[in-house]
Amino acid sequence: ALYSADTGMTLARRIVAGEVWRQPHRSHIYQRLVQGGWSHTAVTAVVGGAVAVCSLLGIAARGQSVVTQTGLAALIAAVVLAYMALPWLTSRRIASAVA
Repeated sequence: ALYSADTGMTLARRIVAGEVWRQPHRSHIYQRLVQGGWSHTAVTAVVGGAVAVCSLLGIAARGQSVVTQTGLAALIAAVVLAYMALPWLTSRRIASAVA
């Protein structure tokens, strides 16, 4: 879910911006975090943690009721959205600390 959302949003953003979508670029979330000052280790830890949480929630949903599966899917979506928002959230935090 994490990689699909990142890839989909990156492609959509590049197409809307008029960029050639198939050319090399550095606009995926993990690349933007590194460009924003995060270490590769920190980004890798966050990505690994988010993937692990989404995987565990997916495993937990197996064999559960539809209501429980829906709730767990919503939690997965929340993790993915939080990851997707990290560049924006951290740039705002840095900007407010400088101001």
